[in-house]
Amino acid sequence: YNEYKSYLRKMRIAVLSCDGQGKWTETFDEICNNTFVLNDDVSIKIYHCFKGEIPTLESVEGFNAVVCMGSRHSALEELPWMLQLEKFFLSLQNTNIKLVGLCFGHQLICKAYGAKIGKVKTGFAFPTDVIKFDLSKAPDSIKNLFSMHMNKDTHQMKLLQSHGDEVTELGPGMINLATSDRCKHEVVFIRDNIFTLQGHPDLDKTLMMEKIWPSLVERGVFKHESKNNVESEITNLDTQSFRELMHDFFKA
Repeated sequence: YNEYKSYLRKMRIAVLSCDGQGKWTETFDEICNNTFVLNDDVSIKIYHCFKGEIPTLESVEGFNAVVCMGSRHSALEELPWMLQLEKFFLSLQNTNIKLVGLCFGHQLICKAYGAKIGKVKTGFAFPTDVIKFDLSKAPDSIKNLFSMHMNKDTHQMKLLQSHGDEVTELGPGMINLATSDRCKHEVVFIRDNIFTLQGHPDLDKTLMMEKIWPSLVERGVFKHESKNNVESEITNLDTQSFRELMHDFFKA
């Protein structure tokens, strides 16, 4: 009975995996645990969306939150599973279930709600950006949430980044909450239960340099010689603060 009670008390998060590459599937559980399990009272269910495993509103009933993760795919590809996900995102708009998107997830959720997606004008964004918050148009609940976790003096956060696409134009009713030098729409408020982030609070320096960096060099995005410069940029991150911010949002 006590076990059942603790199961009911647990925060339940559905995590949408959008990248089937072996280098990610082998570490995905660990990434989810590090990002979302900040205490013992969290249980995670993973949907492998790239295999066509798409949740429905019924299947996530009783969940606190749904998080759509990153992907090597572009939201502009409009693969069948992505279009199904967009429909699913729209089904969450009048519910108490929180929806958050990270990187690709940010772009796909924003696209579902009417935003436009395009290429990053300054070229591929990697490995970090300092995002500057402007919460003046945000509802009070969001204002309080973000104010609690960002740097009180600078109103900034430094987060990991790895993206070639971005949200170029907001959809109806969306509010931009943060901007960086490279990207205008870093954090977007969509509904009281939905916000998205272009950055990667789910990754760390090791994952960035071991899993992403080699493919960027291979594709000619960066030269191998710039590795030390790139690596030295990955310091003083606010990754943990953003993880805590998401946790508080899911709990609210």
